[in-house]
Amino acid sequence: MCLLIMARPLRIEYPGAFYHITTRGVGRQNIFFKDYDRKVFLEKLGDLHEKWGIIFHGYCLMTNHYHLELETPGGELSRPLQWLNHVYAGYLNKEYKNEFWGNIRNSTVCKTNEGEIEKQKV
Repeated sequence: MCLLIMARPLRIEYPGAFYHITTRGVGRQNIFFKDYDRKVFLEKLGDLHEKWGIIFHGYCLMTNHYHLELETPGGELSRPLQWLNHVYAGYLNKEYKNEFWGNIRNSTVCKTNEGEIEKQKV
């Protein structure tokens, strides 16, 4: 018997790239319960900017997931996202005593075209 395991495709990362990021809670459970949780998450986005220089062009914090529109001047995406999710999950686990992050994370690389951002499926 042959077992074939396929890894997910590598993320495309390069300096100046634009991305649309989505991350959802485990089993689609909530990751934001009150306004203070959103405030903590937004503070972590500020830390992400200071630590990695990530530029945020937009965000949407839904009850059980979030969307980020961002730019990576230094070209690094995976490590900053891991850090963000790890630090916020630590806050959630301490605050609510539960496991919150799922493996569902999607990133779509975007490109600029005459000042507009277009999504590119990769």
